Amino acid sequence: MDLGGITHKIKVAHFRLCHSRKPFVVAYHRESLEMVLDAHMRALTFFQGIPRKVIIDNPKTMVTAIGAGKSRQFNARFLSIMNHYLIEPWHYVPILKRKPGALRNGAPFKDWDLPRAIQRIRLRYLKRPGGDREFVELLLMVQRHDLDTVNTACELALALALALA
Repeated sequence: MDLGGITHKIKVAHFRLCHSRKPFVVAYHRESLEMVLDAHMRALTFFQGIPRKVIIDNPKTMVTAIGAGKSRQFNARFLSIMNHYLIEPWHYVPILKRKPGALRNGAPFKDWDLPRAIQRIRLRYLKRPGGDREFVELLLMVQRHDLDTVNTACELALALALALA
């Protein structure tokens, strides 16, 4: 970009809503985590709402490691802003396993639209020490299998617990 006769490289953050394809673009002088966070804040303001699903490219400022398949390790500060806006971050679950303190009282999961059986298991887990980490393990099972399969397993576990009570 030419500014006052001087050529500058710019970084562009581009957002597009999945359904309507409505775009939002904002330019910055350099790419940094602050730029990414600011761009997300501006996009959410522009769209006047929060999308349920966010598909993210893999810029180094947000993704610290790329694993097999869709597995990503996200920057903790970026994950924090996504949790603040309650965007369902299924692909963020692996970082919750490694980030101490991210799970206090199950905070990242409180407003997730999870099936009833999984929610009931979450409440049981959170009543005991280390239960939040056990719940993350359960959510990781969703990535390996699917939500319906894990929900069915939770329903069976709850039924068995009732039968044994």
